[in-house]
Amino acid sequence: MAIGEDKTVSAFHLENEAAQAEAVTVTNVDDATGAVQVQAAEFSIYAIVSTPAATTDGKIWIDNDTSTTYNTINDAVNAASNGATIHIQGKFGENGTAVTGAEITKNITLDIAGDTTMVGNNNIDGITLASGSKLRASNGSTLTMSEFRTALTVASGAEINDGTYFFTNNKSTTRGINIQGSVKGSTGRDSVIIKANDKAETNFYSGNATFRKMQRLKSLPKHGLGKMLVH
Repeated sequence: MAIGEDKTVSAFHLENEAAQAEAVTVTNVDDATGAVQVQAAEFSIYAIVSTPAATTDGKIWIDNDTSTTYNTINDAVNAASNGATIHIQGKFGENGTAVTGAEITKNITLDIAGDTTMVGNNNIDGITLASGSKLRASNGSTLTMSEFRTALTVASGAEINDGTYFFTNNKSTTRGINIQGSVKGSTGRDSVIIKANDKAETNFYSGNATFRKMQRLKSLPKHGLGKMLVH
């Protein structure tokens, strides 16, 4: 089959015709011949899937230096000084490469500077806000995270501030989002809006989480987006 630069290739192992497919590692793709090499422990049935590569135009920068950009959030965190602001905006696909295992430390604020979409591959976690760090969305921007295990973890001592946040189709059976810290809006009923429609319907926050001036739901329904409003 023809692959092309605008395609991504995935491979899946099938124990038998009735078995559930399991993802395996693709080690090489020959664009000229269409041959696909996979990492396999045994001779068996494999399904090869070619899909259009995710459109990405995401941008990551620190403070006011828009001329220097970073490939991943962790790269920006490593380069940032204590208390800096990391700005992100745009579409981040490629199986969540830019945000995989991102940990916001150093009392950094992660600012959603424009509408931002992050897509994982169902087998990875997204962003963790460490103690002292904050997440906000500026200028009416929206953050959407989907197809991670746990998309966002807010550690004790970290905060979600003003903004609109959508979490959809995340696959953790425990928590698609995991709030252990605080959700704090500034002013008005709609200063923070969190909507979620994930595999896990409940337990999106721990017993230590705090919600300031907030109308709180006990669960997030699987069918239709659950909604929390901070006011």
